[in-house]
Amino acid sequence: QGLEGAEALAMSRRSVVVVGLENAGKTLSVRQLRRICTTSLAERTAGPAMSTRTRPTTGSEIDSFSCGGVELKVREVGSAFQLRWAKWYGNADAVLFLVDASDPNAAAA
Repeated sequence: QGLEGAEALAMSRRSVVVVGLENAGKTLSVRQLRRICTTSLAERTAGPAMSTRTRPTTGSEIDSFSCGGVELKVREVGSAFQLRWAKWYGNADAVLFLVDASDPNAAAA
C-alpha cells in the first residue's frame, strides 16, 4: 500500500513546457492558466482584469502552482530559445505549442 501512495503522489505532479512563435501569447496563456487554477470564478469576475502587458521572455521562466489537485511546473520558453527547448521536452508530461491564429504571418511560419 505504501508504493501505491508514492505512485499517487508522483502522479499528482506534472511538468508542462510552453513554446510557440514570437508574440503568440505564451506569457499571457500561462498567466491565465494560473489565474483560472488559483482563483474562484467569483474572484476572477469581481476582481480587476488581468493585465495584458508583458515583456518578451528571455531564456525560460518557470511558474509552479496547483490546479485541480495536480501540482504543475510550467516552463515557458522564450522565442529566442526555441531551438534549445528539446532539453526540457524530454522530461515534460505535456507540451503546449502556441500560435497566434490572427497573425497572418504566423501561418507562413
